[in-house]
Amino acid sequence: MHNAIVANLDNPARAPVLDPRSRVIYALLVVIVVLEVLYFAFSDFYLGAYAIGSIYTMICAAILFAFYLRRRHFTRVALIFEAFALPGIAGGLAVIATTFLAAESFPFIDETLNAADRALGFDFPALLQIYRDNPDLTVASQRIYISFGVQSIAVPMLMAICWRDERLWTYLTAWYLALFTAVAIFPFAPAAGPYVLHGVQEDVFGSLQRFFPWKTGPAIQALRDGTMRDIGEAARGLVSIPSFHAIGGVLFIAATWQFKWLKWPMLALNILMICTVIITGSHYLIDAIAGIATALAAWWIAARIVIRLGRKDQAAAQPTNAV
Repeated sequence: MHNAIVANLDNPARAPVLDPRSRVIYALLVVIVVLEVLYFAFSDFYLGAYAIGSIYTMICAAILFAFYLRRRHFTRVALIFEAFALPGIAGGLAVIATTFLAAESFPFIDETLNAADRALGFDFPALLQIYRDNPDLTVASQRIYISFGVQSIAVPMLMAICWRDERLWTYLTAWYLALFTAVAIFPFAPAAGPYVLHGVQEDVFGSLQRFFPWKTGPAIQALRDGTMRDIGEAARGLVSIPSFHAIGGVLFIAATWQFKWLKWPMLALNILMICTVIITGSHYLIDAIAGIATALAAWWIAARIVIRLGRKDQAAAQPTNAV
């Protein structure tokens, strides 16, 4: 038995480089990278201070290193590394993709989004006034909103460390499906944002004024008319429907629901975070609702994909009986 184990460890060819449940993620990753490289090669975008090459270098290094670890039988370490790297890689690719797609985008649909909010009985100026009357609420909202970045790293890492493999691959698959669904929708539904639509001035919160609510529309317009082509200048979070903060909030809740000690704090935190996307994130209410629906659909699809891939792998691993 000991000799068999040693022989297996000494033979890296016996270990697969991919967890079979990750195939959809890596397929999406390859497709997006190829499309972005091709678009960049045939467009007039250029590399300024922001080095897009570093993102693709990070992609190659992260994925190849995880492959190497798994092939050398360091499966747990490889999974932790993938849990850390894959969400960030997706985010970088999504920012670049929205930059490219903004150049080809349709007219702004703010009036349509605002009409949907009004049909739901929502009044953006009234909510904004509550924030203006309560400065502490503005500060708390911003802090809760930026928890998205911490959670996007901590949640998958926690699942990897705690051996929640199937749930981790479900979460990551849902993350990729939802993110690139949002990216695909973006050029058809760009928006300048409710601050611009309602004529809110930039000094509305004094020293706590948001930067991007008044910059998104001009950035998209500059990308359309060709006056902005430096990817470093253009690469920013261009908000639209659905809200990815709302998507992330739902996925964070679903991912941590199996942790008894964590699920209720995460539920409370992410309900609050979803509520912040309107004022702090410069979204319409309908953006948040669409984000919730997108996340639920992505999780449902991802769960079935991961289960099916896992079963296929188990079936393939079963020894066949000789006839």
